[in-house]
Amino acid sequence: MRSDMNRSQYIDRHITTYNLAAGAKQAYVAVWNAVSKAEVKVGKVLEQSYTHEEYLELFKALGHGAYATIGKTKVVVGGYLKSLAVRGLLDDSNVKDFYSLKFEDMDISTDLASKYFKDFGTLQRAIDKALGNALRLDDGAYATQISAVYLAWSGLKACEAIRLKKSEVLEDRILIGTREIRPSVKVMSYLKTYRDAIGYESRAANIITLKYAPSDHLLRTVRSDSISASNIRIYINRMGKHATDNSINLFNYDKVYWSGIFNRAYMHELANGSLKSSEKERLQMVFNEPFKSNQLANRRLREYWRFKKFFYPEPVSAAYTN
Repeated sequence: MRSDMNRSQYIDRHITTYNLAAGAKQAYVAVWNAVSKAEVKVGKVLEQSYTHEEYLELFKALGHGAYATIGKTKVVVGGYLKSLAVRGLLDDSNVKDFYSLKFEDMDISTDLASKYFKDFGTLQRAIDKALGNALRLDDGAYATQISAVYLAWSGLKACEAIRLKKSEVLEDRILIGTREIRPSVKVMSYLKTYRDAIGYESRAANIITLKYAPSDHLLRTVRSDSISASNIRIYINRMGKHATDNSINLFNYDKVYWSGIFNRAYMHELANGSLKSSEKERLQMVFNEPFKSNQLANRRLREYWRFKKFFYPEPVSAAYTN
């Protein structure tokens, strides 16, 4: 490798050498673009030799709360740091320090505060604040978004929520095939009301009733009998803008989904004992996720541990109710 090769040339050479496909190339470049923006927050570039604390600051600036994403960035950046060391432009100790960083070292408490809702009460207060600030005649104007948020909290992925039929929303549970989901009484009551609603009132020149499009799907609008996963995410994000001027992505489908999963995991531990990395089947049940390997299961477990450590630093003995 040429001794005068800069970062841009290194990136181009890596893409060419490994003949990266379009998707892989895009992902590789995206990592570097994110790193470049994070370097600005740190105040220096990687070529200037980072201290341990500066590496931690870099990852904090990247906003990496997921173990898998940290690992991916370490692979991409680590290869470059090694190339600098080989050319005598960086000390080997500096590279070793970079690779020594662990998920547990990352101080991402600020990210965690905005990445998750602690519990259903916190989520409901955010919804109430959004409705309080929004200009609407009837709360039904946001019934589709709120129902989607409740489905996310209850453990339905976006692709499942948009396919959910009205007939699958029963009196006290949601039944999808053989899978049974039992939301709280409050959530079920809201979902049933939305299921049976014909429309809602809106103010134009006069007060008018807007009727939902006829549909077998639970999630529908006045214009369409179904909603795509991308659109429901957009609708939820827009609703969140009413909650507070300072929140970024206050409502995000995946944020609500994982908040619900992790909150229930915590309640599961209180009732059944701590989750262990060796219990793959139990982890799959609690996290509602098939794991191809113990490594993948442990990654999700680590994310949950961070959630628990931040929101529930002390054991809770009282029973939890929605």
